Amino acid sequence: MGGIKVNESIRMVVFGDSVPWGQGHWEKDKYRRKVERALGASAVNYSHSGATIGVGDQTVEAPCNGEVPVTHPTILKQCERFNDDPASVRIILVNGGINDVNIRVIMFPLTTSEYLSRQIRRYCHDDMCNLLYQIAAKFSHPDATIILTGYYPIVSPESDPFAVEKYLNALCITIPIFMDRGLVLNRVVENSMQFWHESTRCLKAAVDEVNQNSPGQPRIRFINVPFQPKNSMYASDPWLFELNKDLILSPQDPVAEIRAPFCNECFKYDLVAREQCYRASAGHPNLLGSDEFAKAILHTVRTASV
Repeated sequence: MGGIKVNESIRMVVFGDSVPWGQGHWEKDKYRRKVERALGASAVNYSHSGATIGVGDQTVEAPCNGEVPVTHPTILKQCERFNDDPASVRIILVNGGINDVNIRVIMFPLTTSEYLSRQIRRYCHDDMCNLLYQIAAKFSHPDATIILTGYYPIVSPESDPFAVEKYLNALCITIPIFMDRGLVLNRVVENSMQFWHESTRCLKAAVDEVNQNSPGQPRIRFINVPFQPKNSMYASDPWLFELNKDLILSPQDPVAEIRAPFCNECFKYDLVAREQCYRASAGHPNLLGSDEFAKAILHTVRTASV
């Protein structure tokens, strides 16, 4: 691995979606900030809510506030937009894939296991390989370490089924009255667990493939943050923001009131997207989850520095 000197000034860059962005957190509580403080690093962030990897996507749109889930700039475009000296960067944090698969596809009870597997393979392996090759080529210094983080079980068999149904309602996914609610909710949980397990395998395989086919020592590491089913939404020890069990399914995160005006601005004519934006923190790491991401990343960085 590249030699990260943790006692020296470190430059870090962050690419990805809402998870490294730190959806729902004050800036000081985002895991990328915790890593930055712990290492005494200087970081620049390009991640934002809703970003896709974006292979083949040439769309150019004005970005919204980072709390607002929009596709652009894609993660590939984020990488392109770094116009400083890549040789000065020693840590690159990156993630991606879930927005390409689409959370509503994962949570839709009629999504088949076979279709979901194809989507996960396409985006979390094939397109992730494309992204990692581009990052590795741009940040080619032998001491630069690229850290790819994985995902987690959004809902699990330990989640409260009633609360899961309310979460589906917030995603505008309703269970028809003639369908067996228990069977439908079980299917949603199965999809969620399938995405967690298969995306983990695909992301790790992407790292292994790019490392194997890149010159020099392997510089990319995959981090599987130690989430368990009990840490999913509405389970016994959630590491994720949930929706409150009130009539309006209000979000739990502390920046919801600050996010709302940006949702109104970016989704003036899309009521559904606007309502979902208000609740965008649901399913993202809370303070406990943010701490676990930071600890896993710091462990990897310090291991790489040995």
